[in-house]
Amino acid sequence: GSEMCIRDRYYSADGVEWELPDNFRALIVGDTKGNVIFAKDADTMYPLASVTKMMSLMVTFDEINAGNISLSDSVRISKNPLKYGGSGIPLKAGQIFILEDLIKASAVYSANNATYAIAEYVGNGSVFGFVAKMNRKLKELGLQNEIRYHTPAGLPTRVTKQPMDEGTARGIYKLSIEALKYKKYIEIAGIKTTKIHNDKISIRNRNHLIGENGIYGIKTGFHKEAKYNIAVASKFEDTDVIIVAMGGETYKTWDGIVLSV
Repeated sequence: GSEMCIRDRYYSADGVEWELPDNFRALIVGDTKGNVIFAKDADTMYPLASVTKMMSLMVTFDEINAGNISLSDSVRISKNPLKYGGSGIPLKAGQIFILEDLIKASAVYSANNATYAIAEYVGNGSVFGFVAKMNRKLKELGLQNEIRYHTPAGLPTRVTKQPMDEGTARGIYKLSIEALKYKKYIEIAGIKTTKIHNDKISIRNRNHLIGENGIYGIKTGFHKEAKYNIAVASKFEDTDVIIVAMGGETYKTWDGIVLSV
């Protein structure tokens, strides 16, 4: 069946043999200091899908850390976020949500509508302004040649009428190292299940591997063009390991690759 995958042999730079499934596009494994242990096709640009939301949340926490906004802020939902389908929470125009709950919906459940609501709020009413902040931060991190953002949530062109958000596995690995410095974000990204909006909405993490083998983050993504993407952080035998896999055939591919690694 489709789950039977051929295993390929690869050799990493230090001559270690890696046997991995072949049903994905790109993979990189490294520590939190930038030491790459294994890379396959890690410098090709691929669509990011919801892995885009990592930067959206980092930009949001930058504004919180700078004291410009706060987790407890009330955010009024406009009509705009309601246009975006895919993963989402129940939202109506005019509702008031606490910013922290929108962040949880975005980080844990990968809610597109919550992410657009955050983008509008942090971008002072302008999603374009928010995306400009995302790209400005890329430049600050020196990643502008490895990642390109056009939207806050990573939805495909057929939905957004914008080019695809895209990046290399190596770029997302470097971004993951930065993301791990955001303690509150990473704490939220590691939540398995929770309730938000006065316990009216239950959300479950899109990363099924949270809690297994020390896995505590960071972000998953899927759309037809991107296939399945994941950026995983794990504390394995006292070592922090980051794994970025892109273009998996099924969400089981994530699990297979990550657990093989």
